[in-house]
Amino acid sequence: MVALGYSSNQARPSRAAAIFFLISVPLLFIVLAIWPLASANGLPAFQQDWQWPVHPAQCAPYTYLGVQPWNSAGIGSAQSYPAPWLPYILSGSLCSLAGPHAGLVIYLIALLALSALGIAWLARMCKLGGIATGCAIACYLGNPVLLDKLHAGHLHFLFSYATLPWFLAAILDERTLRRPLLLGALLGVASAQQQFFVFGIGLGFLLGLRHGAGWFVRTGLPAVAVALLFTMPQWILAAHTASAANFNAYRPIVHWEESQSVPFPQAIRFLGYIGGYDRALPDWLRAMLWSFPLIALAGAVTTIVRRNERMWILGGFTALLLVVGFYGPLAPLLSFLVERSAAFAAMRELYTFEAVVVLCYAMLIGLGIRGLSSNRRFKFSALPLGVVLIATALCVAAYETRNIPSYLLSHEGAALVTRIASARGLTRYLPVPSGLPQSVRGNSASGLSPFTLPIGAHASALDTLYETPYASIVAAQDASGQTPAPLLRALGISHVLAIAGVEQSTAYEPQLRSVFPPPATGAQTTWHLTELPAARITFLSIGSPQTVERMDTGTPIDLNGESRDVNPKRGWARTALWNNLPGWMYDHPSGIFTTLPLATVGLPAHSSVLAGSADGKLAAAGCRRGQPVDMHFAVYNCDGAATFRGMAPIAVSEAISSGRIAFFRTSARGAHKLGIVEDRRWRATLTIAAPPGSVLVLRERYDPGWKCASCDAIHARADGFANAWIFPNGAHGRITLLFEPARTYFAALALSMAALLAAIIQSFLLYVRRRAAYRRYAGPAEVRPHASL
Repeated sequence: MVALGYSSNQARPSRAAAIFFLISVPLLFIVLAIWPLASANGLPAFQQDWQWPVHPAQCAPYTYLGVQPWNSAGIGSAQSYPAPWLPYILSGSLCSLAGPHAGLVIYLIALLALSALGIAWLARMCKLGGIATGCAIACYLGNPVLLDKLHAGHLHFLFSYATLPWFLAAILDERTLRRPLLLGALLGVASAQQQFFVFGIGLGFLLGLRHGAGWFVRTGLPAVAVALLFTMPQWILAAHTASAANFNAYRPIVHWEESQSVPFPQAIRFLGYIGGYDRALPDWLRAMLWSFPLIALAGAVTTIVRRNERMWILGGFTALLLVVGFYGPLAPLLSFLVERSAAFAAMRELYTFEAVVVLCYAMLIGLGIRGLSSNRRFKFSALPLGVVLIATALCVAAYETRNIPSYLLSHEGAALVTRIASARGLTRYLPVPSGLPQSVRGNSASGLSPFTLPIGAHASALDTLYETPYASIVAAQDASGQTPAPLLRALGISHVLAIAGVEQSTAYEPQLRSVFPPPATGAQTTWHLTELPAARITFLSIGSPQTVERMDTGTPIDLNGESRDVNPKRGWARTALWNNLPGWMYDHPSGIFTTLPLATVGLPAHSSVLAGSADGKLAAAGCRRGQPVDMHFAVYNCDGAATFRGMAPIAVSEAISSGRIAFFRTSARGAHKLGIVEDRRWRATLTIAAPPGSVLVLRERYDPGWKCASCDAIHARADGFANAWIFPNGAHGRITLLFEPARTYFAALALSMAALLAAIIQSFLLYVRRRAAYRRYAGPAEVRPHASL
């Protein structure tokens, strides 16, 4: 009995140490990573393509960004690129309840805590001890991958990063491994960042091998089906509305993938991200990061003979090869995928695979610490190594988040934002300066403007891509310092907000510039708001100089397929990737361009092409020059491949096969009358009186998904970008403008929400049943002998 009491006393310090590690490690990371943001005088100006509200009027529209089928930001577009709904609702609701600053802090704390709890559950399923689990949590929270994404503001990545371990732990847990509804919902939740859907399936397959083939048939495949159902809103619009050309706007190019690849020594230490945020780490801390792979290697050595734990080695090594990318043995395969498969665009950021490397490292590190502590020869080295690793991770957390630039909205600026939010209608507002990214004066690092987000019901005219006609605004401002009011009204812009103390920068994706000089930079010294009479839905005025474009039935040609290179000095490059081209190149939809005086575009027979050159005297072998559109562009009818010759730059805006592109001017005679009964982002009900030849304009990006119900009209394009309907016989009465894919999208969204709700209910009932069974069958409490006996 005395021995029993003694062994029990000996176990208490070990358990206390485990509890100390499990509580203190995540808490320290949360404090070190979030405190600079929580204590900052302002909100972070994130440095990539994610933004956060800077004013309470932006919180509500931010909440619903993921549940709207049509996004009016920029010049309007369908949500064809996967946009998850759950992260927006959760984070936006926190913003509305607690305010932008406190809401962001609470959201980030919740994501880090969720990451730690997921790793703790996963570690428990792998039978790691408390100290080993603490080391695994330290690896997962205190690495440059996670903190770079925090620095860049990739909130969807952080959401997926936090929830992926929960899905994997559920596969290993006896209580949940046979629940396809729950597993599928967890995988769907973890797929907020679309690459994590592939990560989850790959790692889930490796973990499911221990359950046998029957598990895959009865549980694995149904879980994937549920996850596809859950993520359907992210993809339904891409499948329904996006042509190959639209999808290829995100298609990778070899140069981009090369810039995403890193040498092997950097990859195994999570260094070398394209944004360069890990440069904040001093050299000694970069050297200390070798403790991560070394301890993970120890874990690999101790687990390589254990079948059920080898998957962490295989998963981590495979992801590591993908991170190395074009510097490693997979370069030929990756080059083939980039050039031949547009679907590879979903995995275009090879560095994202570092999330898998970190997860596998975390488990291997935990297994390594467990293996060392159970070995008589090395057990005394386990605790010191764990302390070194945790200290290294804490230092990474302290360094990585302390230099995020901040954006502070003054009282004067807040008052102007409130004025915009209180204005009626669905017009846009334009922030000035309109270049991206922007930086607050005095900060060395730049970030995206928070005014890319809507203010109340008013979308921002600012976009992260310089596309027509947004780039025309930039060109007009650079040329004269003032934007012409007719151009603003044509874009449906009712407010111009001049922002004080913000400098315009032209930094963009690396090595995508330098052909033309960048536009001039400048800074606004005072806040100022200009209000203009503008509307989202209007008629083109009689005698308007703008032309209306009608594309007859035909098949759009994917011009981006011609763009294999990033350098227009060697061939065709994508216009949308460049922010400093001459203004005339943005007067029509973005396509491809070259600075060569002679270049060939592969086209099928009977093609119609809109092309132009610097002097407007473009010749095209194999084509007949048709209707001139303006001083630069004209329509060309081609019988096959076209060789364009002229003064550079040469631009090809769009092309269709088995059809023709026609331009004409409005010819209506008589007064127009327009009344708005209902106006939503994706639907508008109107009462009109339109004489024959009238053109009704929805001043958002042309998309074939927009239909005019209950009217005899021709869908066309006005002002180079907007949806327009031509009424050859006139129209009177009530009509509806509808973005038709919205119906499918909302049905998919309802199914997704139902799947999540069903999984939550199933989990709750499972918990209740298990608690009831425990109370029913649990015997009397065990009587333990006292140590003094």
